[in-house]
Amino acid sequence: MKDKKFCGVTGSQSTQRVINRFPAGWDTEKHMVRQRGHGACVQMLRDGKVDAVEMIRDGTWEKIIRACLGQSADRFIRTVPAIPGP
Repeated sequence: MKDKKFCGVTGSQSTQRVINRFPAGWDTEKHMVRQRGHGACVQMLRDGKVDAVEMIRDGTWEKIIRACLGQSADRFIRTVPAIPGP
């Protein structure tokens, strides 16, 4: 993700784990966009403004993506290893 742009929800623990995972200085406008809610991140993903969004481990995120993007959702859903949390 070092060359990607990420959208996370303001105040989210998932977003903070992503920030903590990468080197100092990664949390800049070049790499990180914060939004108030997941729907705004989905829209940015759909519009090609970001490359990745934070995930919700319980499957809720995939449901949101599928509801918002319909048949095009599959190209946005990728399973990646979880980032260890505190």
